[in-house]
Amino acid sequence: MRPGSIALAVGSAIVAVGGLYLLVELRRGAAAPSPAAGEPARVGAARPTPAPERAPVRASPGPMPAALGSKRPEPPPSDSAPMVAKLEADRAALGDAVLSVETSEHLLEANKLYDRGDYDGARQLAIKLLTEAPGNVRLLRVVVSSSCILGDAEQANQYAPQLPPPDRDQMADRCAKFQIALK
Repeated sequence: MRPGSIALAVGSAIVAVGGLYLLVELRRGAAAPSPAAGEPARVGAARPTPAPERAPVRASPGPMPAALGSKRPEPPPSDSAPMVAKLEADRAALGDAVLSVETSEHLLEANKLYDRGDYDGARQLAIKLLTEAPGNVRLLRVVVSSSCILGDAEQANQYAPQLPPPDRDQMADRCAKFQIALK
């Protein structure tokens, strides 16, 4: 046998014995109790994890006997009218900024058209949706960006001032790539 083969066989045997030793220690450590307070922990000993505490299971009350009444007591009436009124007032204050489900689906469609390269279709749909949701930043970005790509500086400059300053700056950089300067 060659010296390399002998070394390989000896190394394999050492790894196998080490693996068996670790397996035995792991099993013995899992069965051993955890060290008491103040007692040093054994190095390499596995500590058992405590079982999570469970809340007691309560049976549902089920139907009540006829003698006690067949109806559950009604909860006390809550005066939710002020809360509902506040919610409606908040929604009215937001106005058209709150998009309906149908409008938001159309918004996604406008973004898809833009992503597919149908800039004219995306721009037309976004302009139509801006009548339902004026000031919507996503729609304004679609209109301005599409207009710049299509070379329509007039329309890009018509909608760009409605964008918030960070978005307007970003659109100005994008439009500059198409030789359109936003005002």
